[in-house]
Parts: sequence; C-alpha cells; structure tokens
Amino acid sequence: MREADKGRDQYLRIYRKTMDNSICFLAHWELTYKCNLGCRHCYAAGRKDGKEFSYEEARPIIDELRDMGCLYLIFSGGEILMRDDFFDIASYARGQGFALRLMTNATLIDEAVSEKIASLYPLAVETSIYAADKDLHDAITSSAGSFDKTIKAARLLKERNVRVIFKFLIMNDNIGEFRAVRSLAGEIGADFVFDFCVVGKNDGSKAPLRYRLDKEKIKDFFISNDLPLGKKEADDEDLLCIAGLNNIFITPHLDVYPCIGLDVKLGNLREGSLKDIWRSSEELNFVRNINLPDLPKCKSCGLAQFCFRCSGIALSEDNDILGPSNFDCSVAAAVSEIAAEKEELINNGK
Repeated sequence: MREADKGRDQYLRIYRKTMDNSICFLAHWELTYKCNLGCRHCYAAGRKDGKEFSYEEARPIIDELRDMGCLYLIFSGGEILMRDDFFDIASYARGQGFALRLMTNATLIDEAVSEKIASLYPLAVETSIYAADKDLHDAITSSAGSFDKTIKAARLLKERNVRVIFKFLIMNDNIGEFRAVRSLAGEIGADFVFDFCVVGKNDGSKAPLRYRLDKEKIKDFFISNDLPLGKKEADDEDLLCIAGLNNIFITPHLDVYPCIGLDVKLGNLREGSLKDIWRSSEELNFVRNINLPDLPKCKSCGLAQFCFRCSGIALSEDNDILGPSNFDCSVAAAVSEIAAEKEELINNGK
C-alpha cells in the first residue's frame, strides 16, 4: 500500500472514530451575512436582523472549540472579507492550532490581502466559479467584473502556494460550462469540485429552486461527461447524514445548528456554552440518531445504495425530517438508471 493510501486510511479511521464518539472534529462558522455580490441563487436571505458577533465574543468560542478537540474550522459568509476584523479572528484561530478552510468569492483579494491569507497557511481557499464565460458568471453573481476579480485572486493565491478550490454549482443555464470551468481550474492550478444541489433560501423562499436540474438533466449530465457514479458501501447505508455527529454550524448571530443545511436551532452562544449544547441538546441527540429504520418511506426504497439523502432538504422542502428528500430521490433515481444501463451493456458484451 502506498504511503498516501496509508495516510488516507488512517485519517478515515480517525474521522469515523470522531463520529462514533460524538467528538466535535469540524466547525463551520458563518462570519457575516454581508456580501458584495448578489448571486441570484444564494440561500442567505433570512436571519439578518440582529447583531453579528464581535471579535471579543469570538475568542472564547474559538477557545471552547479548541478545548472540545475540534481540529478543522471553516470560515464562510456572506463574504468573510466584508468583516474589518476578519484577519484578527482568523489569526487568533490559527494561533490556537486550527486547520482553516476559507470560503470567499475572492473579489476583494488583491496582492496585500493574498499575502495576509497566505500567512494563515489555510488548508484551502474555496471560491465559486459559475462559468468560464465571464459574462455568464457575472450575470449569475449580478456583479459586473466579478469573474475577472475572482480569477485574478486565484492566480495571486496560487503564486503564494495557497491551495485554491474552484466550486462549480451546476444550474440549468450554466450546465454547458462544466468542462470549460474544469479546464480553467487546471490551467490555474486550482482543484475542481462540482455540485448541483441548489437549495432554497433560509427565509423559506423556494425561488432559487427554479435553477435546479431535474432528473433527466442530471442523468444526461453524468452520461455526457462520463462521470463516475456515487455509490455507498454496504456498511455505510445506515449513515444517512453526518449532521451533528462530529460537526457543528454557527451563524453570525451565534445561533447553533447541526449543520448549515438543517434548520433545527440548538441554542445560542450568547445564552449558553457550546459544550453544553454539544453534550446536552435533545434536538441534537435526535438528529444524531436518525438511521434508515427511522425513515418509513426510505427504509423500503431500492435506491438506498445510490442515495445521499439530506435531512435538511427533506425538512425544508418536504416538511418532514424523517421523510424522503424529493431532490435526493431524483438524483438517486438518475444514477441508478445509469448504473443499470451500464450493467446491461456489460452483460450484452458491449
């Protein structure tokens, strides 16, 4: 076995152990709702009334996460660089030993900012690229010039040996940009990931869902790009959602949730400690213990091995945390059909 494979296997064992023992391994913290772009599909709409936390409030929370054994800290927004104290918060977290992942639209990164980001030694800086066609990208962000600014920032960061990840959200009108964005990432030296899970707004509006692919388009996308099919191993079929198992989500108002997508409020860090929420929340304990037998419609479904069901989508779109997520059902059905067609071709010797 190669050393890289050994290291990965060891990491996966540790990761699984943190889930089995409910150790807070990763925290995702939205630092602000403020953003300089107006992406048409953005989920961030509600919960903006209120006081965002201060640097003074952030430090004891970071200390508490450290004491809980947390290793990974994701900072996102809004736009993280809209906060004047972003580098104070990030530097303090880095000084406490956290491995940082920064999510930013990158349009506010110039040479000076890229130097400061590099000094944090982040695991990665993640940014969304919606098209290699800059006019289409700018139309999606509702901000002229955003494409050029983001690409320039990516190059500045790569020059400073910062790992950059291009995230491509596939929607109805940018689906044809997949290969071009993947090639652009390769040209710049950025990693490339993609997703097609457009979600509703956090104020309950489902307006962004009109940009989401339907089952047939998802199926065509996988086939036309000859992509590998996601499939669960037999021993993973009961692990339907990792929300709250070894991770937690914190908002700019210091509300705490099991994850960014699951609208089950666990408490507020101005009213209690994160440790108490992590150990004693009845809501969190309920979420952690959802398994296949608890899902009356899902447990008898033949698509389980292809299904990566999200409890958050099931709750927000179908109003039942224990019910099926219709979107994930459509993805699983698309992938299952492709797998069956490929198997038939193999059986027929083609």
